[in-house]
Amino acid sequence: MIIILCIMFLSVHHKEFNPHNIIISSKTKNNVMAGSDFHRLIFSDEYCSTNGIFINFSLNNITIEKYFNKIKCNFESNSNNNIIISNIKAIEKMILNKFKNLQHLNLSCRIQEQLQNGFIKLYGDDAIRYGRHSNINFLLKISGIWVTNDTNEFGLTFRFFIFNNQH
Repeated sequence: MIIILCIMFLSVHHKEFNPHNIIISSKTKNNVMAGSDFHRLIFSDEYCSTNGIFINFSLNNITIEKYFNKIKCNFESNSNNNIIISNIKAIEKMILNKFKNLQHLNLSCRIQEQLQNGFIKLYGDDAIRYGRHSNINFLLKISGIWVTNDTNEFGLTFRFFIFNNQH
């Protein structure tokens, strides 16, 4: 018996992101970070609603390498990549500022921290081809906002995925 699993994510292109389509849910206890709360993010427009925000983008001149139990995608600093990285960092700030307007907390821009260092961290995936690639399509999944109770910091809960590895 052959079973084929097909997974589909509805995503928005990084240039078409609109922060007005975000709904921030009420806080719940964070099950991942001790001593913190979690606010789920919902993306909703006139066509659909999704749990989380899915943003797609492409970078070129990427090197993929094993990095402890993760995968590290180093990207070249060039005009194309720099524009896209700026857009992704701006999206993070837009979401956090929307939340900050409701709270008086300190921003923690973890997506920006990674991108400014010239890499994206992924979790293990046996299908990923290591080495140099001319172009890679990425999916950024932003699930919600975490808030620490002791330091009054907050940031996004997110993961990066590769959704092609053919180049």
